[in-house]
Amino acid sequence: MATSPKRITYRLRRCPLDADAKRCATLLSLALPDTRPEMVRIHSLATNLNPWERPPTKIATLTFETTPTSLTGRLDRNEWILPVGELEESLILDTHFLGFTPLNEVVDGTHELDCIAISGLASHPFGSWQPKGEDKSFMWLRDELPRVIPASRAILYGYDTTLVNSKSFQTIADIASSLVNLIKANGWYLSKSRPLVFLAHSLGGIVLKEAFTMMAIGDDMGRYILDHTLGGIFFGVPSYGMKTSHLHAMVRGQVNEQIVSDLSTNSEYLRVLDDNFSGLLLTRHMRLYWAYETKMSPTVKKHENGRYSRSGPEDILVPQDSATRKSHQLRTPTTFPINENHSDMVKFRQDDPNLQIVLSKLRETNKHGSQLWEKRKQKLDLSTQSGSFPPEMRNESERHKANRLNDWRLNEATQDQAIKDLISSIEIFGRDNRLDTIDENFSHTFDWIFNEHSGLVRWLSKEGSGMFWIHGKPASGKSTLMKFIYNRQQTWELLYKFSSDALPIKAAFFFHDRGVVLQKSFEGLLKSVLHQIILSNSRNLGLLIVEKLSSERQTTDLRSKIWTVNELESCLRFLLRQTQVRLDLFFVFDALDEYDGDPEFVCRLLKALMDVVQNSLNTLKILFSSRPWDIFKQHFRNLQSLQLQDYTQNDIREFCLGSIELEGEDVSSALKPLAPVVMERANGVFLWVKLVLRELTTEAANGKRGEQLSEVLDAIPDDLGQYYTRIVQRIPERFRWEAYVIFQVLTTNHYRFDYELLDLVRIISCSRSSTYHGALENYKSPRLLQTVSDWDELGPRNSVAEGLMTDGLRIFISKLSMHLSRGKRTYYLGSAKRRRHESQITTMTGGLVEFVKPVRGRSHPKVQLVHQTVLEFSTGHDFKRIMFGNRAATVHDNGYSFLARYWAVRQWDLDEFGSYMFYYERTSGRSLKHFIDSIPHHAFPRIIARHSIRVRLSRAFRSLRPSVPRTHDVIGPLGLATENSLQIYLDVIGPLGLATENSLQIYLDDTFQMNPEAFRETKEVLLSSNPFELGPQPQHVLSEAFSTDLKILRFLLDNGYTVEKEPQALQRVLLQILWDDHRNSFERELMYQEYLEAKANILIRYGALATVLIKVPEWWKWSMYEGRCFQAIHIATTIELIDCLIEMGVNINTPDDVGSLPLDYAFGKWYYLRFSTTNTLKARRIQTITNTQKARSIQTIAYLIKRGGTTTRTAKQTWIEYLEVIKELGLEENLIRDCFQRLFPDTEAVGNTEDQQ
Repeated sequence: MATSPKRITYRLRRCPLDADAKRCATLLSLALPDTRPEMVRIHSLATNLNPWERPPTKIATLTFETTPTSLTGRLDRNEWILPVGELEESLILDTHFLGFTPLNEVVDGTHELDCIAISGLASHPFGSWQPKGEDKSFMWLRDELPRVIPASRAILYGYDTTLVNSKSFQTIADIASSLVNLIKANGWYLSKSRPLVFLAHSLGGIVLKEAFTMMAIGDDMGRYILDHTLGGIFFGVPSYGMKTSHLHAMVRGQVNEQIVSDLSTNSEYLRVLDDNFSGLLLTRHMRLYWAYETKMSPTVKKHENGRYSRSGPEDILVPQDSATRKSHQLRTPTTFPINENHSDMVKFRQDDPNLQIVLSKLRETNKHGSQLWEKRKQKLDLSTQSGSFPPEMRNESERHKANRLNDWRLNEATQDQAIKDLISSIEIFGRDNRLDTIDENFSHTFDWIFNEHSGLVRWLSKEGSGMFWIHGKPASGKSTLMKFIYNRQQTWELLYKFSSDALPIKAAFFFHDRGVVLQKSFEGLLKSVLHQIILSNSRNLGLLIVEKLSSERQTTDLRSKIWTVNELESCLRFLLRQTQVRLDLFFVFDALDEYDGDPEFVCRLLKALMDVVQNSLNTLKILFSSRPWDIFKQHFRNLQSLQLQDYTQNDIREFCLGSIELEGEDVSSALKPLAPVVMERANGVFLWVKLVLRELTTEAANGKRGEQLSEVLDAIPDDLGQYYTRIVQRIPERFRWEAYVIFQVLTTNHYRFDYELLDLVRIISCSRSSTYHGALENYKSPRLLQTVSDWDELGPRNSVAEGLMTDGLRIFISKLSMHLSRGKRTYYLGSAKRRRHESQITTMTGGLVEFVKPVRGRSHPKVQLVHQTVLEFSTGHDFKRIMFGNRAATVHDNGYSFLARYWAVRQWDLDEFGSYMFYYERTSGRSLKHFIDSIPHHAFPRIIARHSIRVRLSRAFRSLRPSVPRTHDVIGPLGLATENSLQIYLDVIGPLGLATENSLQIYLDDTFQMNPEAFRETKEVLLSSNPFELGPQPQHVLSEAFSTDLKILRFLLDNGYTVEKEPQALQRVLLQILWDDHRNSFERELMYQEYLEAKANILIRYGALATVLIKVPEWWKWSMYEGRCFQAIHIATTIELIDCLIEMGVNINTPDDVGSLPLDYAFGKWYYLRFSTTNTLKARRIQTITNTQKARSIQTIAYLIKRGGTTTRTAKQTWIEYLEVIKELGLEENLIRDCFQRLFPDTEAVGNTEDQQ
């Protein structure tokens, strides 16, 4: 019989996707015999968050009118498995709400953001947000938030923070790690995911701050999620600690006592965490609010029966300073009070005034974030949209298309040169480096793949197109097998028939997440495949591509071609569709799971390629491999495939026994009795066998035998991740720092170099100093370890092949310093000495780092992690804790700081220094202030020099440099003069200039906090920075960089720096706009112009003269402005800058030195952009004119007319053609026609343009 105790909210999981509330109640009644459907009230029903769940299910929250008897038996039970006959999967009913719980459904087309709520210490994930009392019908996150912000999806995050009698010893970092992993597991790193907003109460806020720091320093997925977090609200979060004395009594002597200690007011953990978090906030565009309680809270009291209740003396649990990080003292709108106690401050009732405040803050966060998100999406869309014209420009494009050259004729020599340039433009240096470094198959392993039972032979022999999927566990030998298949002659004998008239072509791409960008990106895949296809028959296939490009661009000049992903994909599709050369193609793609983008995208790509050849004369077979992720199973479940570990039992045996035989008679005889156990525990993972045998071999070489070796083997975990932990923890403490540096450098995501032995030694040496002078000295005289005697401890752990430590090695290390101090990148080392030294590095890192044979173009071996799983382990959230234990919290350096120091003192190439400082701030939340401030004044010219050259200088700019007088203390970004001539001068530069040039927000903030007068007193120039070079950066990265630079500019001007310090700053920006104007052929250049105009806007609003004159030199022959003298209003194209200039009193019809008005300039640019593609010479000069620019130009003209602009030098025919375009696009034309009629009153109403002409 049902009972009616205190009403409880339940969660029901695994509801069918097509089920509504009524059906869910019915299904539940079938599972609970004493329950009728009308006794169940479904409060919410939403689709499960897991994007890979198949079939998808729903999650409901519900209450019972009377609680079923079957749910009241055991008070400690909080989950029930409920079989229902008509369902394949049982329903799951629970009250713990662990993990994610979506509370509402949002229609895809209107879905804008996801709001995740994280509860506090010893609280319930659902109940902590619900008002107290018997009525459980209202819960504001579920019922009010979706109503007020319909585009939001409310989500609860539940985790175990029980205090009394808890068996859990998890730390705050553990909870945060689980949160991060769950966010990733539910696909918030996918491109289709929505931005995040967080609500965090009490401990939940500390967990969130820890999660933010983990994502910042973690992998690409984590940083993507962090960059797409809009903001949130922190409710009573004890950033500086809270009163915990009453809580200590509850946990004293328990394993969870540490978590309470970490929340105390004197917690070192909270201090370090907040320092890191503060820096991260400066480098992101989040909007965060901090709510604080204004009522006393009852503390916890223990009763005689041993139970605890909140009936103790009242106290302020989280003071205002702690809850707001002292922001409330500044009276900023980011802090607000809630007149409740600590627990009740998030338990809002209906129509609660505090709830209305909270919802208004969420609306502001959503509005602010949506603007950034939409802008970012627009920038991102520019790099992913198809090559066709947008609809509003299509009519104009079709008209121009008719004017294009319809025929292309070249002599043979020109054709050959064009093909050669094409091949060169898509060639990837080191294309086969990954293939070369993959281990060869051992002996006769993998020979079975060419047996009939594997299925591959039949698939290769079968005519037509298709795909074959090889999947398996991590480190099970997939890449080695793919290399074996690709290089085996038998593969080609099975594929190609001699009777066929098709051209056989093979192409391979081995994704490599530990490699450079082009080894793991979509662009790299397309370039590599295209390059291999064209090389196979360059005369025919290369010519086809050149003809295709020429017909679209009227040019065959490919020498400096910068390819977009869309263009590469279009060329590949074109080759697959073309009919002039019949192709029989075979693609081999390894490790799809190491692609650096959305795995959904690469799945769709493979399917799309197969669709292209479906109705073509050409055939395509794709053999690919990956881990068996759910996303791949979803897309490829119906393909022919094999699971690798099901076939490799004999291979493991051969590899194991063969490896043992290679170790010599003495060691092999000791290891052979253990071989059966190793083979049985391997579970198809070759790398596990390799590492185990290496450890056993070392122990056998040190004298262990029989039972002792068995004990070593028994202590080794089967799981690779656990084994890696054991390996790292066994690294001697004296070498942990060096090992940490090596792991950090090799896992730094933005590195673009194949590091060699010399690089590692120098980086490790530089890492030991926090000052520039110390790093420079260490660079000149590097040492792998602190003292030569340190090698003694590594000696006994050497492999048998290398033997024990020798006196010769000590002599070698002494000589090594002399060689390295010469400052040269390469030097000669005897092969025996080099191998010995590499062995020491390998031993120091527990065998998780290896030296592979030199890649093409290099003379020395490259160092890398032994496997992708090691990369995943060493970028995990717990790696630093595994490496350093309790000291982990005091280690703030990471790969970026190590590389920043190294590149700062390196003599020959300094382009990396600034970017590594920038990424260190973004990943650590800290600055390298101590290091930067230690750079001597005379060193800044060398460090900053690259930026002087970087600012898009032509040879003409650089040719003026010798005539500029130098002094010992001036150097820096390009100075562009005004008045009568263009001059280049060298700016005063120092640490602040270095920081602004590289967008080091945290350094600038640290400097201001230490000396509020620093910007007012400085003599450095700080307004001439330009973020990043445009070349290799994706659009969304550039958008973020430009936004950051403008944020820094406002920060400087708000805190003491003035435009009077750089009177020519605005002129430089305006001339830079002109300099880029002639080469605006790519959307990223257009983004750069938007950034420059926004910068000009800020400078003018902070005091720069809006009417300053700019003189363009006559030698700017490429420019439509050559020889002109004009003002900012003449070249402004954005509405914001135009409005700013008018507000500052600039006349909208200000003439230049020859009488041209701003509207004349706008018409001139539009005409130039519109018709330049009809002239081959101009097309080569300005490359490709984009439709976005044309649309912007049309908009600028319309807005200038709206603000009262007119013309004096624009031809009537140009006006007529512009009116025609406006009419075709369906834009408002009345104001434009009125202006036209005023200028040309004798002209009849413009109707049919052809009649007018």
